[in-house]
Amino acid sequence: MLVDHPLWDAHGTARLQQLLQEDTAPVTASQCAQRAEELVKDADALLLLSIEFKTRANRLAPISQLPPEIFLRITRFVVEAWRPSSRDLGWVRMTHVCRFWRNLLMGEHTLWANEIGIIPRASRRFLKRSGANAPLHLYGIVGHARLGDFFLPLKQLPLQRVHTWHCFLPNHLTLASFTKLLYKNSLPSLRDLVTDYNGTSVRHTNKIGNAPVLTSWRSKRVFFTVIAPLLVNLDLSAVHVTATELLCLFSRSPLLRSFIGSRISFDEDDGSDTSCLKVDLPSLQKLSLGVFRISAHDLYERFIAHIAHPTSTEVTLNITQDIGSSADFDILIYYLCMPSQEDLRWRMEIRNGSVFLTGSSVVSPSHHGTRTIGLANQTLGTLVPHLRNGSEDLSLALGNIQYLDLDGPSTGPIQTTGDERMAELCMALSGLRALRILSWGWSHRHDILVALPKYHTASTEHLLPHLQSWRVSLDILGSVGVEELVKWLEPRIGAGMGPHTLLVDCTEGHARPDFDSRLLALVPDVRYIDPRDCDSRKRWQLV
Repeated sequence: MLVDHPLWDAHGTARLQQLLQEDTAPVTASQCAQRAEELVKDADALLLLSIEFKTRANRLAPISQLPPEIFLRITRFVVEAWRPSSRDLGWVRMTHVCRFWRNLLMGEHTLWANEIGIIPRASRRFLKRSGANAPLHLYGIVGHARLGDFFLPLKQLPLQRVHTWHCFLPNHLTLASFTKLLYKNSLPSLRDLVTDYNGTSVRHTNKIGNAPVLTSWRSKRVFFTVIAPLLVNLDLSAVHVTATELLCLFSRSPLLRSFIGSRISFDEDDGSDTSCLKVDLPSLQKLSLGVFRISAHDLYERFIAHIAHPTSTEVTLNITQDIGSSADFDILIYYLCMPSQEDLRWRMEIRNGSVFLTGSSVVSPSHHGTRTIGLANQTLGTLVPHLRNGSEDLSLALGNIQYLDLDGPSTGPIQTTGDERMAELCMALSGLRALRILSWGWSHRHDILVALPKYHTASTEHLLPHLQSWRVSLDILGSVGVEELVKWLEPRIGAGMGPHTLLVDCTEGHARPDFDSRLLALVPDVRYIDPRDCDSRKRWQLV
């Protein structure tokens, strides 16, 4: 064995010579055991010496010479990019590099406090390393019968330190434990709460919880009453709730900026009188609500009509319940005829069996928020009769719609009177300025499209007197025919009406036949447009 090192020359050579001499001398069994024990001690001593030398060498490395505060600054970038998970330790592996790194990270309590529950098996260890005062951010901390060793019991949590709590509730027992804990204890530091219940949607409203500084709550399939005066963001999904309970929560949260409710089921109220209940949300920026098991009329009467919000609020309503009467259109009248929203330009879109109405401001978009109302399970056959039998207020509201968009197949049986329905719709939309027809699912789509040229002779008044722009696909334009189109356009143009623009959808690169000279003589702006152009909708919607 040749080792060229002063340390070996001073100690190793003599020790090795001693070992060689002992190997040649006869020994007993007890002597062999004694020599083996001495060799193990020598090996351990050399290992400790090696570790000490390597530790001192690491201290001389450039990263070890960094001040601790600089090293921790770098570490935080690593922590953000390398989060732990149930299958990966993530940044925790940095504690295994060397003693210097480990001591620094172990002393940084906030790092451990931010990740409690990310690795369920290590929840207790993370909580211990978080110190006594660092704000806690908990993930998935629930009781669980089968995984009890991996999770912290709710009663062991220092609730006064909890700032973030993302809680998965696997069954009704853990849900009951959680709500009991919430009602019995104040959460003085809780700012962000996520509750996800793995079961049928339930509501716990017999008691009230207290979260004085809660600013964000996202909940799935569970709703409970809570007092949160600083609540800013509320996101509910697949929950059962009464309109009164939700309005009461709003009334206790005057700073609310965003409410998102998807697949909300409004249960019947328990007899509470909400006629005088008004909720003022002056900071509300977004109101998005998707509901089922409630009609548009009941949604308006029991919920929407009780909320006062700024005109700049972005409102989205999606209603899946079929329209049963003309009263269901009260919600449209409410938004289309509000005096404070005269600046909005409204568009009606009928596609895939649904009707969507969108109001947006072109003059002052920062002052007026977008309004979007979706009515499911609607075709011309079901929609038009309600429009025909509606009130004067509904007629006034429909007159504010300036854009009509027909795109996508219509559900339901083939409509043999599609042209009549189309004509009635156009008569109802007296303020229409732009019409877009790109595709339709009925077999006789020609019947719908000839409504415009056909009914100019059946009525003393022209349909769509304010129409300025018409956008249509090339194949549909061909099905109408130039003769019918010219016959419809001539008296309109002669009376000083439009359309003054005809946009024909045809993908660039496909055959684009020349337009008929008679059409060009009547409409000053006839041109092809590529439907893939992201700005094509803006050019169609004239202001």
